[in-house]
Amino acid sequence: MHHELHTFYATMQKATTPEEVFGGLPSTDPVTAAKHLYRQFARLTHEDYHTAEDKPVARLAFTLLTTWWTQTQARIARGLYGTTAPTVPIVLEYKTLRYTVERTLGTGELGHTYLATDRGGAAVIVKIARNAAVNGLLEHEASRLAVLQKASKTMQTLVSYIPPFLNTFPVKDATTGQVRRVLVYAYLPGYVPLTDVRAAFPTGVAPAAFVWMFNRLLTALAFIHDVGGTGFVHGAILPPHVQIHPETHGLMLTEWGYGVAVGSRLSVMARDYVAWYPPEIAAKRPVTAATDLYQAALCMLYVLGGDVTKPTDALSNVPVRFQRFLHGCLLQNPARRPQAAWPLFEQFQTVAEAVLGPKRFVPFSLASST
Repeated sequence: MHHELHTFYATMQKATTPEEVFGGLPSTDPVTAAKHLYRQFARLTHEDYHTAEDKPVARLAFTLLTTWWTQTQARIARGLYGTTAPTVPIVLEYKTLRYTVERTLGTGELGHTYLATDRGGAAVIVKIARNAAVNGLLEHEASRLAVLQKASKTMQTLVSYIPPFLNTFPVKDATTGQVRRVLVYAYLPGYVPLTDVRAAFPTGVAPAAFVWMFNRLLTALAFIHDVGGTGFVHGAILPPHVQIHPETHGLMLTEWGYGVAVGSRLSVMARDYVAWYPPEIAAKRPVTAATDLYQAALCMLYVLGGDVTKPTDALSNVPVRFQRFLHGCLLQNPARRPQAAWPLFEQFQTVAEAVLGPKRFVPFSLASST
């Protein structure tokens, strides 16, 4: 008799909530952790892995696991996992708007992100504030995106680098009574964060892939830093917030709740990425384009397989000229770093052509790493 199988089946029979089966999950990425556990449990309970003696129990256990897994996914998607609140469907309504949550996409420091459908069945992305305390940051994000969308009417290329923002409104949580801010975006399939790129290529992407990613990122920042005369500093150019489209080589910057005007002070940092911020932030000095360029360079070292805590360490698989170029963006004194994205972009074209030859489209796929 397979004792572990029988013990786990007994545990599931006694459980009254998904939390009693899947246990505590990290708030930063509960979806990935839950999937990892589910795969372990599925292997434990699948009848193909058991002798004839244990197959009947395995079949019952696997069926029950499927039920608990469905409930676990529902609670994570609704931001209820780990609470005592009942699992209820999320339907967000405000005036004539109505969005039905389909599944979770991720959890960030500011809110939970879901795939949803509108009244007409069109796919959208909704981001719901984690709690009322971060409502202001989501409102700030909405106002920044509204300004960027207006600017994109004259700088049309800009629109491809920012999320397609649709609307924002408050909703009252029926369980807690909290009023939380909701942001809604059109759904653009195919985009993945740089965290997924690093997971697929832990030792780093090929130099040619780094080149197009850096080109897109510098172009996005050049437009953003020029908006409104004085321009914006994104303030959180970090792996989860830089989304790329592997097939089209597109790039989009998300999480605008941290952004400020050039020359202002950054008041909020992403807590999970404090080490990614340049010295001027801790010193509470005004931020400039050089602040975003510092984080952009770190993002590129990250996808090249580097250790961002040791940014000047040599990377054996990366041409030296590329490493030196990035190191120039990572100087501790912001006045010594590049001060604008457009000139930096032009300089990078010269370096990239010298290292790899004339520009050409090189297909990129996360699947190619396996």
